[in-house]
Amino acid sequence: MSKNETVEPSKFQPTYSGFLIDKLNKIELAWDQDMPEAALRRALRLVNFLPKELKKKLKPKKEIIVKALNSAYRISGVDYYTTQQIRNRKARTIASLYLEPFVDEMLDWLDERGYLEEKKRIVPEGHE
Repeated sequence: MSKNETVEPSKFQPTYSGFLIDKLNKIELAWDQDMPEAALRRALRLVNFLPKELKKKLKPKKEIIVKALNSAYRISGVDYYTTQQIRNRKARTIASLYLEPFVDEMLDWLDERGYLEEKKRIVPEGHE
């Protein structure tokens, strides 16, 4: 295949590491945009797609974080506006507390096992 040829979307097969890197970039983007709760929710959702060994390792921490976030949404104020302000502030505090260690542990495990490395596809001889 030459440089000028385009690849049809149906022939393109993304790798698992590409999928992980895309999801991790979205977590970082939310984090950079000062939305720690959205970043934490994305990190918690990503756990569903991780290898079984890491899923088992992160499950207890995920349950603690989900329980803490759920408790933040049970708080109520005097009216709707203050209730939302209090809930958002509490959820933001929880996310700021848990986000960095949770993502660090996930990245360390993935990096140790080579999931974040770009790997070239093996092409059988005689084929392109």
